[in-house]
Amino acid sequence: MSINVNTPKTTGPIQTTPSAPGATSDSSDLSGLVKSLSIGDQVHFQVDPNTLPSIFTQLTPRDQQALLELPPAVAQTVLSDNVPSNVDAAKYQIAQNLLELSKSLVPGGSLTFNPPQAWGVADAAIAYKVVNNMSYSDRQRIAGTTLDRKTTTLINDGGGQSHAADGKADLTMEQGHGFLGRTGCYFANLFEKWSLTAPLGLMLRDWFPHALENYHSRTIEIGDAQASRMEQVLTHEFGHQVEFGPAAEPDLQLMSEWAKLSGWQDAKGNPAIGVEVGASGDQSGLAASVRPTKTDNFVYQDFTKEITPQEVQATAAQIPDPQLRAEFLQTAKIKKNLQAAIKETVGADVKGYSMASPLEDFAESYRAFYMDPATLAKSAPDKFLFLNSISKKYTPAQVQQYFKAAGQDPQAVATKLATTGLMQSTLDNIYKANGLTANAQALGQAAAQSLNTDSKLPAITQAFLTLQQKVSAGDLSFVSSFTKDPSKALGDLWGKLSTAEKAQFSTENQRVALVQGMQTGKISGAAMASQTVSDTSKAAMQDFAQRLITDGGLRSQLSGNPDAVLDDSAFQSFPPALQKQFQDPAFRKNFAQFVGSLNGQLSGASKLPFIGADLVNHVGSQISNWDNATLSGAMTLVGKNPDTAAKVFTGQVSAVQELGPGGGG
Repeated sequence: MSINVNTPKTTGPIQTTPSAPGATSDSSDLSGLVKSLSIGDQVHFQVDPNTLPSIFTQLTPRDQQALLELPPAVAQTVLSDNVPSNVDAAKYQIAQNLLELSKSLVPGGSLTFNPPQAWGVADAAIAYKVVNNMSYSDRQRIAGTTLDRKTTTLINDGGGQSHAADGKADLTMEQGHGFLGRTGCYFANLFEKWSLTAPLGLMLRDWFPHALENYHSRTIEIGDAQASRMEQVLTHEFGHQVEFGPAAEPDLQLMSEWAKLSGWQDAKGNPAIGVEVGASGDQSGLAASVRPTKTDNFVYQDFTKEITPQEVQATAAQIPDPQLRAEFLQTAKIKKNLQAAIKETVGADVKGYSMASPLEDFAESYRAFYMDPATLAKSAPDKFLFLNSISKKYTPAQVQQYFKAAGQDPQAVATKLATTGLMQSTLDNIYKANGLTANAQALGQAAAQSLNTDSKLPAITQAFLTLQQKVSAGDLSFVSSFTKDPSKALGDLWGKLSTAEKAQFSTENQRVALVQGMQTGKISGAAMASQTVSDTSKAAMQDFAQRLITDGGLRSQLSGNPDAVLDDSAFQSFPPALQKQFQDPAFRKNFAQFVGSLNGQLSGASKLPFIGADLVNHVGSQISNWDNATLSGAMTLVGKNPDTAAKVFTGQVSAVQELGPGGGG
């Protein structure tokens, strides 16, 4: 799903790759093709049209503008390379030249434009601009993406044949002005499906599964309405692909860590990453009941503005389809602003589209990261640092300059990130990419406050925070005792740790590294505790799953007496959310059905032709690669559709297909 957030107004030529404030471009090798100047914190290029091949003057204004926004050498090349004199054929060839250049930027050339003849010059030029602007790390993560152009515009295949591409659109490329221009791509997207469902909330629910299906298939659909905001749409949609990652399995850990930044939760108060599993076990779409617990670190266009009757009429005039226009006018009488539409869909008041879902939060923040980094650094500096740890778009020096211009203290932001529940591995990436460390003294004070005010902290969290407090306070006696014998230093707390948790302090080298990391602000006790809980719970769940596969006696016991799981040693190391699930008798009943179904499948393993007698080894291998989010999603699926869950465990059904990213998150 797409949304345009208005970018700051500038004067002069259109901006290209964002750079650090005050940076200038090197135009020494561009001769008379380009002039460069710095406006605000962006570098702008201006191609001299007189230096371009004559075919340029025969293109549409939209095509010309898009080409002028490209690096001058690129514009010169695509207008010259095998371009025939016939205008229609020339347009086709120029567009194909641009598409090939875009493909070459992505590792393996694995970027598909479908159908290629539907991509006109302007579309192709903007697509190149967006991909060229992306960092290499981000290009790796969008590998395998298909850009699917839906249009009713007549197109030419280079051989003189004009025809319409597949699909139906309700707005043309040139209609991006007025009210539509202010509300942006979001409203434009709604128009394309408005004739299918009404009122607006029903339309949105229809769109959600469609959008999620596109995420799974790595497809970005661009209709004529979206084309009017192509650069913002593509940047936003590529953001979704960056978050999901390049592998066949979604990057669930990244998605889970991102959701912590704004404290996304479902209706029951559990951590959420924005998708839900349907009652039949299928991935039903984007969750409509999640909301952030923190609302001061978002970028968004304000949806609270009322839509005036004049704006409604002006927008309706842009819709050529009479039936669609009537649907819009009828719905517009009910909805006075976009906030009301979002509330109907997500069940909560939100000021902007990024606050509707963790997935849209990521995509909109990503759009701002590339197109309006100054605003992101000011409004959501923690998300700026997080995104840069994935993208590596900006150098530490550029990060410092952006934050200075935004009035933000990057170390203060880095320190706060260390106390938000992120895992240490995530912090390591953020600190390294942005050249930062936390304030060790501040972390020590935060640790002391947590220890004094929260009596329900897990033992492993207490252990790490105690170490953080003592290191920060310069308690050399405790530090010396800890590095020599942690059991003595931690006293009674040591006895409350599990074997797996004690292993985090098992060698002197580990303990010394912990102390040094905390002294320098590189290691957070809270983050280390989160990392340990994640690692140990993952190991416990994997061990339990392996035993279900290999131990027929355990399967027989649990299928007959599901309450027995509460006495299993591995259960004590499950994440709290899973332990809570197992406390529900209804869930345990479904779990018994799952185990029984699993037992039946394993008993007939030799009858499964695609796996055969190697089923146990096959399943064991699959489980060893599952992460916490997938395993948690598997348990959610167990509670909703035990028989389907058993098929997921035995590899007969794709975990991604059934669980989706984050399962029941």
